Amino acid sequence: MKELIEKYWNDPVWSKVIASGLIVLLPLLGIKIISLLSKIPFLEILSFGIPLYWIFIAILVYRVLGYITFRKADSISVHERVRDELVKFNEKGLILFCGGGR
Repeated sequence: MKELIEKYWNDPVWSKVIASGLIVLLPLLGIKIISLLSKIPFLEILSFGIPLYWIFIAILVYRVLGYITFRKADSISVHERVRDELVKFNEKGLILFCGGGR
């Protein structure tokens, strides 16, 4: 079992899925425990004055901005790696032209 967990935790995609699941489930578990102990309905505890759709909009905006930021940073590094490889090939005389750059 431990090896299976380590396999998925070390995978770049599944580690993010597991972490996201924990980030969502742990607070919900805490809220459920509080609702059981205080005898207040679960949904009443969740509604604390901010409409739920604003929370979803905030999460969506955060994720989109993060995706754009990381994609841009990653694409720059990919372009630099490709350019460096083309320069290496050009030094060996394998290609005649290494176009543009930043």
